[in-house]
Amino acid sequence: MATTEQMNLEIQEAIKKSLPNQVGEALKQKIEQADKDAKLVVSQADEINSKAEHINNLTLKINEYQRLDERNSKLNEREKAVEDAERNKKVFEAELKLAEAEKRITENVNFVSMVFKSPIFRKTILEPSYGTYNNQNMFSTTGGGLKTETSNVE
Repeated sequence: MATTEQMNLEIQEAIKKSLPNQVGEALKQKIEQADKDAKLVVSQADEINSKAEHINNLTLKINEYQRLDERNSKLNEREKAVEDAERNKKVFEAELKLAEAEKRITENVNFVSMVFKSPIFRKTILEPSYGTYNNQNMFSTTGGGLKTETSNVE
């Protein structure tokens, strides 16, 4: 800047000596405009540099957000896979319980049908039994091939 001002002064002195005042005044205005334009260019260059720096910062933030989005997406996929695995495990356990319950039901039905086919069961359970009180206030049951039972009645 100092050299520009020094050059301006030298040019102005040369103009005053060799050119008429009118031409010197026009040249002086052109030099002042050139100085203003130079300052404007410097300020715009600074503004461009600051905006470029701001753009770089925003680009870094965008990259960070994209990285976080990708990580979150992967975590969501893993979470869904775990939920699916847990649901499949619960379904498998429920199917095992169902199969076990059906097996027990089949065994119970087979056992009961076997018992009901038993002649002893039919004779003791299906035939009516009668009970009476004796003189000691005891209830006695007989019938159906069972042995006589006696119990205290209170």
